[in-house]
Amino acid sequence: MTSIPPSTPSTIRPRRRGWRFTDTLAVLCLVGVFIYLFVTVLLFVARCHYPEDEELIVMFRDHRSELEQLRTMMEYDHAPKFSKSDFLGYEFEKREFTGKFSAPALLDALKACGVLPQPKTTYSGKPIHPKPLKALNYILEDSTNLHLRFKDITLPKEAEVLLRRESPLNRNERKELNRLIIQTAFPDKCPKTFSPEERPQKLVGVIAAGGIPVPEASTAMESLNRVLSGPGLQDKFTEIALPKDAEPLAAQASSLSEGERIKLNRLILQAAFPRECPDPRGSRLWAISDSWALERWLGLTCSYEPREASLNSLGVSNERFKRYLRLLRGVAYKNASIDGRGNQITITVHVAGLLFVGQATFKGYAYRRNSPDPKEIVPSLDFGEPKHRPIFYRHLEGNWYLYRSEY
Repeated sequence: MTSIPPSTPSTIRPRRRGWRFTDTLAVLCLVGVFIYLFVTVLLFVARCHYPEDEELIVMFRDHRSELEQLRTMMEYDHAPKFSKSDFLGYEFEKREFTGKFSAPALLDALKACGVLPQPKTTYSGKPIHPKPLKALNYILEDSTNLHLRFKDITLPKEAEVLLRRESPLNRNERKELNRLIIQTAFPDKCPKTFSPEERPQKLVGVIAAGGIPVPEASTAMESLNRVLSGPGLQDKFTEIALPKDAEPLAAQASSLSEGERIKLNRLILQAAFPRECPDPRGSRLWAISDSWALERWLGLTCSYEPREASLNSLGVSNERFKRYLRLLRGVAYKNASIDGRGNQITITVHVAGLLFVGQATFKGYAYRRNSPDPKEIVPSLDFGEPKHRPIFYRHLEGNWYLYRSEY
């Protein structure tokens, strides 16, 4: 009788468990808890180093020279000197439509020829009804075949060059082409624009025609900036109405710094020659910051090269930028920054909190040409809970204040 060999037990593999939704949820929860703990620790560390008023007052006395140097540099660099960016762009501006020129009349003439701005809507889908000036700029930006509606006119050479180009036009080139077409088709309704090279020369011409000596220089831009840096112009334009920004400067004309005199002269030129003189874009807010905390904590040498394009457009060289950083690092024991806005220059020496979570407190020094609102002046900035107003001041001496701002 033949014996039957025992059967070999088959290998039973465990069934592989797939990734489930609950696993994803658990991982997300762990990541959320980690981020919460990380942010909490950072906030705690930042609050631990929060400087009190007396500490900042001692720093103010010890570093008064550096603070005055920073203020003087910012007043000069923040002054709205003429730059190449002031004379770029082909969009219609309000100051151009004076005398016989009217934005509504030009828009009506374009509509009569079948040229309409492309309809635009808000995020919720509601139609936008732009004002005439805005509608004209929509036409400049959106129209791609505007030349086909005006085949009978003789376009200038600049427009012909753009039309013959094989590569697609960029946004600014399209605006330039459409502006040239419109001003050629409607010379009595559209104010004439000039090239970026011609505009400074045009402004030099009207300034000289107004009886103001224009110093000779290698470029028209340099001549314009020499006019700004020269004597005050308020005595030469006694009949024009100064803008509000110029009134406090004009009232203290004898005690203005060089940067403030440049700003006043620029505002006077803008009021006297509104069509030729562009708005002082250089007076916008800009800041210089030493944001490399790692360099201070670890003793590392971090190379931080500024964005050349933006700094050059403001007339700030790389060497001058590095001088800002050296002075800021001499004033503050942590990160520091300096910025200019309106009639105030702030030197921030401490930030408590985190900007990306929407909770931060800034503290530092403010130099103001005029006094703050009395409701914003307090005897101490060492209060715990943030108050309703976004900024508070404590007077130090002269035009200098301690400031605290809540974000």
